[in-house]
Amino acid sequence: ATSLNNDKAHALYSSLNFSAASFGISLELKDYRNFLLGSGINEPPALVREHSYRVLNRTTHVLQPSNESGFQIEAFYSPNLNTTLILNYTKAKNGETITFNYQEWFAELNTSFTENTDVGLFLDYAQDPLKGQENRFSAGFTLLHKLSSENFQSIGLEFNSQAFKRDNQTMTNYVGDLTLQIKSKIVVNMLSEWSTDSFFTDSSRIWFGSTIHYKMNSKNKFALFAGERRGGPACNAGVCYEILDFKGVELRWTTRF
Repeated sequence: ATSLNNDKAHALYSSLNFSAASFGISLELKDYRNFLLGSGINEPPALVREHSYRVLNRTTHVLQPSNESGFQIEAFYSPNLNTTLILNYTKAKNGETITFNYQEWFAELNTSFTENTDVGLFLDYAQDPLKGQENRFSAGFTLLHKLSSENFQSIGLEFNSQAFKRDNQTMTNYVGDLTLQIKSKIVVNMLSEWSTDSFFTDSSRIWFGSTIHYKMNSKNKFALFAGERRGGPACNAGVCYEILDFKGVELRWTTRF
C-alpha cells in the first residue's frame, strides 16, 4: 500500500533476522487495516508464536486483520547440539474506541538430561484482554525417555499448568499426558485435564481419555479414542479452529492415496 492512513485498507509486514554461530535473533513488524477478505481467505503473518503445549495452544492469540498492529521478537541460543534456549516477546494492538493490548513473554529450554532422556521446560506470562484473561501465567515440562526393552521403545510425560484472573477471580487449568511407544506401530496415550474456568464449570471439571494409535503401513493409520475430550480452540500451522466437546468412543482412519 502507498498509504498507511487508518481510513484506507493496507497491510504492512517487515522482518529482520540475524544469526551467528549458536545465536540468532529475529524481529517482525505488522500493521493491518481492513485486510480481511471474505470469511478469512487471506492469512497474513500473525506474528504470534504458535505453541505445541496444550494450555498455550488453546489460548493462542488469533490475528484480527481488520485492525491489528504490533511486533514479535525472538532469540535462540544453542550452546551445544542437545540444548536450545528460546526467548520470545509478542505485542499486538487491536480496537477502535476501545484498545486491546495483547502481550506475551515466553521462554523454553530443551536439553538432553541423559543419553536416553530429553527434557523440555517452559514459562509463559501473558495479558489477553480480548479473552478477558489478566496476568495469565503458564508453566510446564515434557520428558521423553528411550527404553531398552525389545517391545517398548519410549515413554513420554507432559504436564502443563495455567492460572489467570477474570472478573477478579482466579481460574486454573492443568494438563497431564502420558504416552507409551510400543514397537514402531502402536502408541498408547492417556490424557487428563482439570479446570476451574467459569466458562466451563461452576466449580471444577475433569476430562480423561485414552487413545490407541496403530500405524498399519505408510499410508494407513488408525486411532481409537475412549473417554471425554475437552473442547475449545486449537491452532495448527497458523490456522485456528474449534474442537467440540466429546464423550464416548471414536475410531478414526487416516489414509493417503
